Amino acid sequence: MLPFRCLLQVGGLLSLASLSVSLPADDFESVIRFNTTCARCHEGQCSGRLSFSLGAEAAFDHIRRYAGDVDDATAQTLYDALSRMKMNCSFAPLPVLSMREPVKSSELDRYRNPRTGAYFVPVGTLQSGRHRLEFRLSSPVSFRVEIINEFFELVEETCAGPRVQQQIVDVAVDEEARHYVRLVAPSPLHLEAMRWVQG
Repeated sequence: MLPFRCLLQVGGLLSLASLSVSLPADDFESVIRFNTTCARCHEGQCSGRLSFSLGAEAAFDHIRRYAGDVDDATAQTLYDALSRMKMNCSFAPLPVLSMREPVKSSELDRYRNPRTGAYFVPVGTLQSGRHRLEFRLSSPVSFRVEIINEFFELVEETCAGPRVQQQIVDVAVDEEARHYVRLVAPSPLHLEAMRWVQG
């Protein structure tokens, strides 16, 4: 039995558009940390206002409770990501990986939260149709794959047990939108390669 809840839903796919976005290294790492840790609770809360009405300082204790022992600069970056999500109803922009060919660990590592081993990978605009996500881990581990669209809708979720090292996820999308892959596990994991295949 997996140590986390697993639901199977239908949805999601990909187009391989390239997006040129430049973020400072520290900001990039903080955005990945936010999207793999904080966003999982705050997605869908966009309301045009912040829940932390007293400002960033009042939120730092909350941030550290879930994101770990971070300095004030990192806490501020995480708070800014929360502000963007709640005010603009969007994820912070990140470079989109082209996956016409398998993407190797050297590129995927940038999208990995080093504290938890979780991944958050933007895969661009998904066109309607059927696609397939393929990836390989460095070693077998229990994990969950989540595919989320730009509206914070969980369009696909699937889980695998501790003996799985290579996974194929069939994905179908009804409406064109930007999509993201989040890969989480109860213990750190490491991707060796990831690829999207159409049809």
